[in-house]
Amino acid sequence: MASAVGTLERIESFHPERVVDVAEVADRLGLSRARQRLFAKIHGLRTLRLDPGMGLFDLVLPAA
Repeated sequence: MASAVGTLERIESFHPERVVDVAEVADRLGLSRARQRLFAKIHGLRTLRLDPGMGLFDLVLPAA
């Protein structure tokens, strides 16, 4: 059986400019207060990048 070998040459990223607190969008994301605390205390995620006008394709394409 032959196996394919590939090389990762570089990694790109993209993030929207707008920064919001997780608490501001918790209802829209379906996050309870307990989940919000988990994100903040355990994962260190108090804010996230968000652009409501961008779809998944728009978020992935600049990095690709």
